Amino acid sequence: MLLSAASAVLVGVVLAYLRREPTSSRAEDATAPFVGLRSFFSPSERDFVLVLTRCLGPQFRVFGKVRLADMVTPDQNLADDVRRRVRGRSERRRVGIVVCQASDLTVCGAIELEDLEDPRRQRYIRSGFVEDVLASADIPLLRIDAQDEYDEEELREEVFRGLALGEYADDSTKLPGDAHEAGVPVSAAPLCPQCGVAMARCRSSVGDQDSHEFWGCRNFPECSYVVPLSETA
Repeated sequence: MLLSAASAVLVGVVLAYLRREPTSSRAEDATAPFVGLRSFFSPSERDFVLVLTRCLGPQFRVFGKVRLADMVTPDQNLADDVRRRVRGRSERRRVGIVVCQASDLTVCGAIELEDLEDPRRQRYIRSGFVEDVLASADIPLLRIDAQDEYDEEELREEVFRGLALGEYADDSTKLPGDAHEAGVPVSAAPLCPQCGVAMARCRSSVGDQDSHEFWGCRNFPECSYVVPLSETA
């Protein structure tokens, strides 16, 4: 008798559950309100990216918040369970800033802006997973401290050196007598008054008697601003 009563109660509960009004989580999600952030960069990241883009010039492109799994893939020789595990971790991680060659979008390297005032970044900076993965894939990673203001010349030198960007220099977009090739440090080059990038040391030669050197904008032919070498000597 007791067993029959319990069975009847259970059947009643099941029937009540089946007769309930269905709820659609998908419909609820579709009508959920959102607020646009307008920028996926934090203020410090945005300021840095704007300066970095000016420093590197048209030979390079800067991307932000790139998924690590879109930059690397686990080695095929890894065990299946290990591949699945590290692949999952790489899909959940983002690389703050990625520098690519403009001509074909080849990945040149990555930059992490270390903003110690942001508690969300502190935990991420302490994690060495991204750093280890990029090192394994031979993708250089440069860590730069966030600042209120940046010296664009110094930043350009630091990024070129840290990411070895000289290896990706495109002869078709460089001016003759590039400052790096001529052994002239970028810090010795004046900034283009129009573009704000370090200028390149160039030579113009119509004949042996007419040869002369000058500073030319690296954004040539978009910018043709020149400065006589004598004015900066």
